[in-house]
Formats: sequence, structure tokens, C-alpha cells
Amino acid sequence: MDRLWIAFAALAGAVGALGDAVVRHIVTNPEQIEFGVTAARYGLIHAVALLGVALLWNRDDYYAPGFWLPAAGWCFVAGQLLFTGSLYAFAFGIAPGWLGLLTKPGLAVLVLGWLALFLHALFARRQQ
Repeated sequence: MDRLWIAFAALAGAVGALGDAVVRHIVTNPEQIEFGVTAARYGLIHAVALLGVALLWNRDDYYAPGFWLPAAGWCFVAGQLLFTGSLYAFAFGIAPGWLGLLTKPGLAVLVLGWLALFLHALFARRQQ
């Protein structure tokens, strides 16, 4: 699972780095540019968070992954797809009207990822 998270984090990081530059050069509407910049910022932040989850997953010698660590990883993946994906769609003007319904739940899923990571830090048990 950690390899999947690392691969997704690398993809999200590349999209975040390129997305900001592409949006600023292609899009002319300031509101759409703001959508793209926000998507890039959140994408990059959560790509790093997902790398952190993958690194914690590999610490077999210290803590067992338990429930909360995989929950955090999957929340970061799902939240990025929903939140940053919908913002990029709005930035490039290709979003159908209903896509806005996914933006706020996507942000909530990202927040749940941070909460799950917090709970992992509190409740992770040392392996024997």
C-alpha cells in the first residue's frame, strides 16, 4: 500500500507543480486562476502528507499501522481527487455544474485525513 501512496503523492506533486504554471499561462479569468492556484497549493501540501503516511507505514520496527494510518492515507488520496480535481476542473472551465457538489466534501475528507493521522499518533501501539 505504501508504494501506491508514494506513486500517488509523486503524481499529485507533479500535477501541483505543473498545474500552477499551466493555469497561470492558459487561463485569463482571475477567479479561475485562483481555483488553479488553490488546487496546486492543496495538492502539494497533501502530496507531502501522503509521503509522510507512506514513510510511517514502512516503520515496521516501531509502530503497527493499525486502522488510523491507512484511513489517513486513503482520505488524503480521496480528498485530493475530489477537492483538487474539482478545483482544477473549474480552473480550466471544464467542470459541469454538479461538480461543485464534490468540492466541499473533498475538503472535509482531507480534514478527516489529518484527524486520522492525529488519532494514529495517539493510539498507535508498539509492535512486540
